[in-house]
Amino acid sequence: MEAILNTQFQQLEDIIEEILKVKKSGQNSDTLRTAAALKFVALKHANREVKQKIKSGRDNLHLEKCKVDISRLQLQNLLYEVSHLKKDIVRCEKFQSRDSKLVLLSDTEYFTKLPGIEDSKVKPESEHYKHLQRLECELRLRKDLDEQKSSLKNSKKELQQENLKQHNRYVSFAPALRTLKSATKPLHDALQLSLDVEWKLSAVVKYLPKPLYILFIKLQCRQRASDEPSFNVEVIGYESEAQMQELTNLKQNPKARRDYSERDIELSGKPEENPLNKELSPHPLHIRITLGSAGSIQLVLIIRYFEQIKCATAWPQLSISNNTNHQGDTNFVQHLLRHLFANDLGNDIPIPGIQYDLQNKDLTPEECIQYLESKDFGKAYCWLQSICSIPTVNSSLLYKH
Repeated sequence: MEAILNTQFQQLEDIIEEILKVKKSGQNSDTLRTAAALKFVALKHANREVKQKIKSGRDNLHLEKCKVDISRLQLQNLLYEVSHLKKDIVRCEKFQSRDSKLVLLSDTEYFTKLPGIEDSKVKPESEHYKHLQRLECELRLRKDLDEQKSSLKNSKKELQQENLKQHNRYVSFAPALRTLKSATKPLHDALQLSLDVEWKLSAVVKYLPKPLYILFIKLQCRQRASDEPSFNVEVIGYESEAQMQELTNLKQNPKARRDYSERDIELSGKPEENPLNKELSPHPLHIRITLGSAGSIQLVLIIRYFEQIKCATAWPQLSISNNTNHQGDTNFVQHLLRHLFANDLGNDIPIPGIQYDLQNKDLTPEECIQYLESKDFGKAYCWLQSICSIPTVNSSLLYKH
């Protein structure tokens, strides 16, 4: 096509030169002009053919570009799928079942728990199916345990209701006994019975805290069981002070109950200056145990109970009752109590969780022990807590009773 165009351009140039020569000579040039016009028609036709070929070439190029773009897009999709499959493969390799940390039943226990399953049925074709069977067995067993737990909770509630019912009956039984005693008082006087003395004693004892009450009952039982008791036990304190503290506890805890009226109690007292005295104040009533006979050396033990730290302390004294009483060698008695049992020196408070309770009150066990020693309240020995039925922990923080 290029050679044809060059030839036509050359011929058109020759015709134009001839037309120029003819004009210069003065001759007629119409024939040459017609031939030149025909050459322009041929050039126009060639130009159209060139444009048509260029357009067809562009269309073919566009089609090839579209094919290349489609191939590139498919390649990118394949690369994305490959990367996604690689991630899935890594995720599958790192996959761990939620029951991987569960300790499943062994084969022996499995057949024992489900005796109706035969070996031929239990052994599946794949380990996965076998694992699913074990998980179903575990699920059934856990459901059974949950049902047993629910039944135990229901029985516990029933027992609690029964205990509450019995407790209410016992509480209502006490006024009937007092009425019966007051009604039979003339008979007691006629028979010369000493029931009034014991009633006055029980009226004081009933205000003792639970640990001291248990200790007092144990000592009273042992004292009555022996023909010649070698010790004497008595409750020291005033009933009004115990009633006052019980009323204070009742206001702080409305659920607490005591069968006495508020009319007989008048609240009076000054606030303590030292907060440590308030936190570590002993119960108004305490027990005094006297070992030995009168007229000789006697060992006196003062047992106090502290409600804040929930422990009892023992303070020993030596006294000689020869018309005068004076204190003996207290250090000797302290060493004697410290060596009753091995590793029970009374240098700590053996109550479970006492560190956390004191931490809430901005106190430490060391401060409490120093305060008890400074006030001559004694030490909290483990053997004393055991006698009072108070749970304790040893130096290794292991629970023991």
